[in-house]
Amino acid sequence: MAEPFVNEKTKKWDFVFGYYDETGKRRQIRRKGFKTKREANNKMIELQNDVKNKEYIRKDNTTLNEFMDYWLDNIRIHECGETTLYNNKLYFKNHIKPKFGKIKLQNFDLLKCQNFVNELHKKNFARNTIDRITTMVKKVFDKAIEYGFIKENPMRKVTLPKRIKKKCLFGRWSK
Repeated sequence: MAEPFVNEKTKKWDFVFGYYDETGKRRQIRRKGFKTKREANNKMIELQNDVKNKEYIRKDNTTLNEFMDYWLDNIRIHECGETTLYNNKLYFKNHIKPKFGKIKLQNFDLLKCQNFVNELHKKNFARNTIDRITTMVKKVFDKAIEYGFIKENPMRKVTLPKRIKKKCLFGRWSK
């Protein structure tokens, strides 16, 4: 049974435990820098349960840029028509890549995604455009979950801005 230990150099608690992955290869999980033994032990038990329940996601350096390129070229191309694919590539190139391209898939959280949607809204993008961009990113994250890169989709919890209804005043449409 693995047990947390004190690192002599840092005087903090670390742990290491081994398991066999789905291919039968032996792997180790190491975590360092816990202030207390209880904190280290709780995290170790959580990770052991994830491994046991096949929910553990190994650390990976794949960025959103890399995965979205793969998704557009190998998956999305079979799901939609030419025009939709062209528009998806434009949304990616013009809006998603400059903001999120270099961020690792595993580093995304609700805060980053919500800030992205808020920025689009502040730049006065139409609600329909924001919907299309967020739907596309949701689909990418859903596929990343299927491929085992991440556990949950942070874009699913994002609150979209309220739609502004336009009114007709004396034959002219206005906001």
